[in-house]
Amino acid sequence: MRGSIVRAEATEPATFIDRTGHRSGSMVPAARPPPAKGNPWPTETDRARGIIAACEPIVREAEAYRLDVSEARTLLRQARDVLATGDSTRGLAFARNAEDAVLRLGPQITEERQRRGVFKPIRGVCGVCLSYRLRFDDDGWGACLECGSAFRWRRSPTLVERLRGLLGT
Repeated sequence: MRGSIVRAEATEPATFIDRTGHRSGSMVPAARPPPAKGNPWPTETDRARGIIAACEPIVREAEAYRLDVSEARTLLRQARDVLATGDSTRGLAFARNAEDAVLRLGPQITEERQRRGVFKPIRGVCGVCLSYRLRFDDDGWGACLECGSAFRWRRSPTLVERLRGLLGT
């Protein structure tokens, strides 16, 4: 919740509960904290799953370029396995290690894109709100600055592009 004061139950209109769960003006803990209306802060599990989800397309693109992604794949698998056991702290640590491994692939992917003639777009139109204010990131993702929708500007390579990559042309 934003701010340091949260409104208590409707039966106590003049009572407020602070961040520590105490009623304002007294050090007596509140009988029941107010119901949460959605936690604005993601949990460690949510953050780890977000990192894993963001790394997957980059690893797939690197695999399409025939780059060595074994370290990143291993770390992503370990992060998923640890999260499946319920250990969110270790899962987040493994996910961050996987993210570091994927970030190390960045220069190699950029080099391959240049070699194959795949360049980051300069401008475009949002498919949701038809705005021209777009941001294109180096990892193949983009976002609309008006409505906030995210999109993938780098599509998966086609069969022809894969054959060109194998032939080195």
